[in-house]
Amino acid sequence: MTPRCGHPMRRYEIPGHPVLDDPACGRRPGHPGPHISTVALRRQRPQGPSGSAAAAAAIRRARVRAGLSQYRLAAAIGVSRSAVQMWEDARRAPGEQSWIQLELALGPLGVVREQDPEPAATEAERAA
Repeated sequence: MTPRCGHPMRRYEIPGHPVLDDPACGRRPGHPGPHISTVALRRQRPQGPSGSAAAAAAIRRARVRAGLSQYRLAAAIGVSRSAVQMWEDARRAPGEQSWIQLELALGPLGVVREQDPEPAATEAERAA
């Protein structure tokens, strides 16, 4: 286990909720910046990219071909501009409903959407 700073921290209790946080700093000893609890540090861990580069490029190409800005595309399909930006940067993949709305707004994207492995398993079970 890595050593912790251990600086004591205040507990902020919400009435009716148990206190689950360790009231000591979980960062390494001698760290710069503020003290952060171990639970808060676990929540801050960055999530890896879930989008594919092929889908990101296809979305961007289709949006530019349609003459839409990220703001206009987002408004047309009912998501935020930052969602469109994350799709185009391959940081996130559009959900099923967003993918459908994208293809309705931009036309076929020419990319096969990656499916969850579970639906394929149920189809295989049906065939057996």
